[in-house]
Amino acid sequence: MLITKDMVGKTVYCLGSQPHRNYHPAKLERVVTKVGRKYIYIDGEQYEPRSDLSTGEFTYLYGSFGSSVTVFNSKQLYDAHNERTELQKKLVDFSKDRLGIYNIPLDDLKLVAKLLNI
Repeated sequence: MLITKDMVGKTVYCLGSQPHRNYHPAKLERVVTKVGRKYIYIDGEQYEPRSDLSTGEFTYLYGSFGSSVTVFNSKQLYDAHNERTELQKKLVDFSKDRLGIYNIPLDDLKLVAKLLNI
């Protein structure tokens, strides 16, 4: 997703990240106030886009003092990203629990392997 000058005044959905783990921005819905050559301003706060960390789904913006936000065009993309992140965390946590893997029937393991192409 690219933030362009025609997005000024439009509402975007932000997922914040700070050095501490469970930070969420005070406002989910924020407004793009200015788009310059180098910086993007959302609700008056200055951010620098990071194209190497951005995808077609979202834009990653680096702010001052280590603050950063991931910006989405729509609430649906924001919700899908959060759901994907939660499912990825659950899958990683489940795979770390080695005893949990041994309790899965073989047929279910084969189905999971087929779904994950492994």
